[in-house]
Amino acid sequence: NVRIFQEGGRHSLVVNHVSSDTEGFYTAIAQNIHGKSESTAELYVQEPRAAIASHMAKLEKMPSIPEEPEMLENESERRTMPDFVKPLADVEVIEGKEAVLKCKVEGLPYPAISWYHNGKRIESSEERKMTQYRDVHNLVIRSACHAHSGVYK
Repeated sequence: NVRIFQEGGRHSLVVNHVSSDTEGFYTAIAQNIHGKSESTAELYVQEPRAAIASHMAKLEKMPSIPEEPEMLENESERRTMPDFVKPLADVEVIEGKEAVLKCKVEGLPYPAISWYHNGKRIESSEERKMTQYRDVHNLVIRSACHAHSGVYK
């Protein structure tokens, strides 16, 4: 299922069939007599659209009512499935500094947003504050430490 290719100076790792089993961090190490260098990337497996809609329907709704972005009159009759038009991106932060995870969501009616850290649902707190302005959602970690590292969804 996983193959490694080398063509000249280009090296590739190809995962033929991605699944939750192949999700995680992958590190390439380049090494010679002068030293070594590493590069790491995260593979995040997104569920197919139908599975996401079904899974989201089962999730408990957030206690607060999300702010509905301004809607143009011609949009009032259109209904759309939730879509992350700007998905979360990896963030690196110096310990003790603020970290901001940001995503932009669309959908009508406007979807409820839930945040997860390493598979466990988290709630807004002073330490990890969840904010929303129109269709942009932020998770602000005030003073990042090792305990905050991991996979956020």
